[in-house]
Amino acid sequence: MTTHNKVKKYLRLTDIVEEYTIPKSSVYYLIKTQDFPKQIKLSKRSAVWKREEIDEWFKNREEVEIDE
Repeated sequence: MTTHNKVKKYLRLTDIVEEYTIPKSSVYYLIKTQDFPKQIKLSKRSAVWKREEIDEWFKNREEVEIDE
């Protein structure tokens, strides 16, 4: 049997917090200020984000910080 390292196409909040080491409260603040990629609501209490949008957002944030 082969093992595949599947990369998730969609991330939950816990995935974002773990993978990008950003506090959950910061994500909530960025959502509130509309400075974070739009979430996809799965239900009233469940949401995900597209990995490619999160990756791009963090990449752009890093570029801004480097330029400052």
